Parts: sequence; C-alpha cells; structure tokens
Amino acid sequence: MTGFYPDNSRQFIIYSPNLLKIANSFIYMLDRIFGRVMTLKDEKLIQKACKKTGLNDFGDNSFREALRILCEITQKGPRMTAYGRYFTRIDLLRRLMNKLRIQADITIHTEILDEKINKPIFIIGLPRSGTTFLHRLLAQDPANRTLKTWEMNEPSPPPERSTSETDPRIKKMEKAYSWMYYAMPALKAIHEVDARTPEECILLMANGFISEYFTMGIGAHPDYSDWLYSQDLTSIYTFHKQQLQLLQWKYPTVRWVLKAPFHLHGLKWLLDVYSDARILHVHRNPLEVLPSAASLLATTMACVFSNVDPVAIGQKVTHGLAGILWSGIKARLSSEMKQNCQAVFLDIYYKELVADPISTVRKVYNNFGLNLSDKVLKSMQCFLDKNPQYGHGRHRYTLDMFGLKKDTERRRFRRYIEYFGLN
Repeated sequence: MTGFYPDNSRQFIIYSPNLLKIANSFIYMLDRIFGRVMTLKDEKLIQKACKKTGLNDFGDNSFREALRILCEITQKGPRMTAYGRYFTRIDLLRRLMNKLRIQADITIHTEILDEKINKPIFIIGLPRSGTTFLHRLLAQDPANRTLKTWEMNEPSPPPERSTSETDPRIKKMEKAYSWMYYAMPALKAIHEVDARTPEECILLMANGFISEYFTMGIGAHPDYSDWLYSQDLTSIYTFHKQQLQLLQWKYPTVRWVLKAPFHLHGLKWLLDVYSDARILHVHRNPLEVLPSAASLLATTMACVFSNVDPVAIGQKVTHGLAGILWSGIKARLSSEMKQNCQAVFLDIYYKELVADPISTVRKVYNNFGLNLSDKVLKSMQCFLDKNPQYGHGRHRYTLDMFGLKKDTERRRFRRYIEYFGLN
C-alpha cells in the first residue's frame, strides 16, 4: 500500500499489489545502500534508440531539451518506485524509436506530407469535464477517425484499413495495459483505456517529448511541467500534423475527431497549424473537475514516485488547470484569432451532455453541417447502453482530500464560472 496521510481528516490511499510492494521495498533498500540505482542519461538513450532501429535522423531537434529534463529528474528528483523505473526507461526509449521511424517514413515517402487534413474536429475543455465521453461517443460514426492508443504508441509502420483490427501491435498494447491495471487497479474506475480505445492526442505528442502525457508521471516534477507550459508549441503541433498524415496515408478517412485538455493551452498553436479546425469546447464547473483530476493524477503518480503528497497534488492541479483554462480562453477571444482564423467553435455543457447525449450529438452535427444517419444514431445509442456511467465502479473524491477549499477555488475560477453560466 502506498499511503497518503496528510492528517486525520484528509486520508487518500492508493492500494498496490503485493508484488509491487516487495519490489518497491527492494529498490528502497538498494537506494539506501548504494545511492540511487537507476538514473537515465539522454545521450545514452538516444544512442540505444539509434542502434535498435538502425536509424539516426530524428528530423528536428526540439525534443532534446525535454528528454534531457526528463532524464535529469531520474537523477535528482523524488525517489521512484520499481514500476516507475521500469516504465520510464522503456517508455522514453520507445518514444525515441518512434521518432526515428516516423522521420524515416517521411523522408523515404515524401508524398506523406501531401496528405490533406481537412476540417478536423478537436474536443477541448478541462480534464474530467466529459471530453472523453463525447470523444468515444462520436467515434461510433465510421466517418469520424479517432486516434487509438496502439496507433499512437507505435505509429510506424502506418496502419492499413484492412488490418486495423488485427495488427499485432494491438495485442502488444493489450499486454502493456494488463500490467498497467495490475500496477494501478483503481485506474479503471477513473479512466478506462485499452489498445483500441480512442484516446488523447497527448500520446501522439509524446513521440516528440513535448506533451502533457509526461506530467501524469515523471514529468509531474516542476522541472518539466513548468518548462512545458512556457514553450512555443509550434514544433510539436507541426509534428502532430505530420503523424496524422502518416496515419491516414494508407488508411484514408472522412475526418479526424481528436481530443485533449492540453489543446486548451495549445489552442493558439493548434490553430496556426489547423486553421480550418472545428472546436468543441466542453464546459463543466471547475469545482467538480478539480478533485477528480487530482485523484487521477495521484493514482498515476503513486506508481511512479515513492512518496506523493495529496495536498501538493491539489495545488499543482488547481494552478495548472487555471493556467491552461486562461490560456485557452485568452486565445479564443483574442482579436487576432477572430480576424485571421477560420476555426468554428461550439460550446458544449457537461450537464446537458450527460443528461441527453444524443441531443448533444445532433447539435454538433447540425452546427458543423455533417450528415447524421439513423444507422449512426443507432450505433451511438448501443454504445450508451453498453457503457453506463460508473460501469467500472464509482470514482469517489472530494476537494478536502487534496487540501482544496471550496470558497478559494470558486474565487479562483469565478470569471469562467460566471461567463459560461456554470453555477
């Protein structure tokens, strides 16, 4: 058991399987005897990735600073668990190999960059605001191509329509998720995911190392997260588009439907790259979002770091979400965007979405002038019937668990709550 006990009134506990408890204890003993036994060096990882792939061209070098920071955290940051050490090493190496292979595909097959990404739909909003639910609901329309977890974790070679359901990378990813759920048994009730599940673009952006994906684990350390939110994101959104072009090269689609709360922060750069995008902005009262987001972050961080303070997580989440929220609102309302951008915005409200999902879908299709057939509506209703809310257990959380006060947070987000009528 990895426990968090800030005081008697606020208790937040993450349960760990016995095997991981033993492994973590062994790692702790080694650290006490020999000092930190697992650190990563960015240049050594780069050399290993080149050797394993037989490639050496990464394209642009924007990833290098991010990789260096992440590796330095293993040397000077909080002590990591056995799972955190194992996962971080293989994950960083895999991302480097992905970048090499993607660049090789683009270099050899230059026609990939001629692929048109026409009017993609991006779902943005605070995490835990219903964006995942809406994304997976829209994915029931065959005309809407979403990013699957297995595709983003290994985009090259690009998938083909004929083998998109039997690709051997799917089983490989399923095994990885089985281990993840073993390490984090509480995760399924919070955010269920599997190899074929439509998932956030942050997994795709992680192949360029500039991604909110890393902030759910080792990148939660301020050395990385503070750096991430201070960056010009042009390079990573350009790489995001190149990966979409690669993924649709042998698997054409009518339209992409994508989502990530991080796009709220990156909205300015996103629309520089996808000027004809359609934006679904989902709104939920931040006071309902905060403890849910903090609980998710605590669950993932507890498997990576040996000691996690829920009060510190609460502060990290509230300041982080306030930051990405105002970045997005500022970008959306800027006169420059209104004058130069072709993007179309549609506001979606969480309470309306969960109360009547089908009506929300009709609103989306009508607003964007898309065809919505009876067959697609039937598929969406079938999805809703098979996936009831809390189907994997109730995710319970409170502001107080993370040291957050209702009045303080209401003041922090007051303008947003009032502007969009989220009381």
